[in-house]
Amino acid sequence: MRGGFWIRAGFGLLLWLSVLICPAWSEEGSRYRVIVHSQQQINTLNQSTIQRLFLGKMKRWPEGLPVEVAINTIEPVSSEFCREILCRTPNQLSVYWRRALYTGSAMLPVFYNSDEEVCAYVANHAGAIGFVSVACDPLSVRTVEVQP
Repeated sequence: MRGGFWIRAGFGLLLWLSVLICPAWSEEGSRYRVIVHSQQQINTLNQSTIQRLFLGKMKRWPEGLPVEVAINTIEPVSSEFCREILCRTPNQLSVYWRRALYTGSAMLPVFYNSDEEVCAYVANHAGAIGFVSVACDPLSVRTVEVQP
């Protein structure tokens, strides 16, 4: 009887912590926007698909192009995107990619220190996806609506 209480209590604590670590996504007040190459015929992506794309688990777009990930390292955009969409911190994302590279399971994404660099990369690579701040108004790429 006593063990069941602690299991339920532990499960409840884990559930509560997961809500704090990975909050529900909301477009209002978001500091970032997800962008893809202008020729991509994608207008919306759900959070799960974006996670798979940015974590290298989805390696090709539906039309067959290889996915190329551009990570924006500017703050607070990077922290908010990683926390809300990837359920990780930027440091955890970096460690994740280093492990994937070390094990040979994926190619490292490109990391940039400005919105302009991310936009330029995405504009010049047909299979690219990235994220930029909402203050950036990218004309050469397509903004994708993120759905929960």
